[in-house]
Amino acid sequence: MFKRCIIIGSGNSLTEGFEKNLPKLLQNEIVFTINEEFRFFKSTLTTFVDWTFYKCRYNLLKYHPMVVGRWDHHIKNKEYCCEILPQLILLPSCSKYLGQDSWKKGFYTGKLSGLFTLTFAIALGFEKIFLLGFDCKSINGKTHHYEGISGFGQFVEENGKPRNRMGKKNGIYNTGIFNKKKKDFNQDIWDNYKPELEKIQIYNVSSDSIIDTFPKITYDDFIVKIKENSSNINQDLIRKEIKKHIIKHVQFDKNNYYFNN
Repeated sequence: MFKRCIIIGSGNSLTEGFEKNLPKLLQNEIVFTINEEFRFFKSTLTTFVDWTFYKCRYNLLKYHPMVVGRWDHHIKNKEYCCEILPQLILLPSCSKYLGQDSWKKGFYTGKLSGLFTLTFAIALGFEKIFLLGFDCKSINGKTHHYEGISGFGQFVEENGKPRNRMGKKNGIYNTGIFNKKKKDFNQDIWDNYKPELEKIQIYNVSSDSIIDTFPKITYDDFIVKIKENSSNINQDLIRKEIKKHIIKHVQFDKNNYYFNN
């Protein structure tokens, strides 16, 4: 149904994209931002898997026209969280990658919002997907490009304890899953997508990324591909089409909690 989309993570390799004026280049593309990235890019929709992100960024998310998140019981509990935004869509999650069965059995997370978002894009039927900021490691001393910027990357747990998943402490990544050995990280997590590469194109726009499952291209290559076949989409119409596609597969209640048919 859809031709191509760009998924934007938070890896520090994205710094190069900012130097090349990426936000302006992508403003007419189908863009899925993950977590904080909607604060840097005008996106078609933004995603999250951590309920504390929804809670802590609620006052910003309420201005975004489409928010897709992982269902979590905390979100519907006003004692812990916030009101349900009318533009919020909550989808079930799963610890395994299940392809099109994700609609019925849950979307792969593996504790990474990038997995959830990529699984969602594949399930929507995109034929070409570009991954930006999917480093899953430290580059030039940072795991996230906004590391060190006040007001970014800091969240509060259920017990009120602050949480930070940026960077390293005593040589250990604060994002625990990054501590896996490179071979295991790819085989156990990302190689689940390998069968999809026979049907769709997925590019990792991060030459230094630890993820080897997908072919890597440089930012210059990416920009050439975008400019050679530039899009001029109507973001509101695309959002309606995406929601229509979701409704084909799942039913939902008045609070946009999605359930299986």
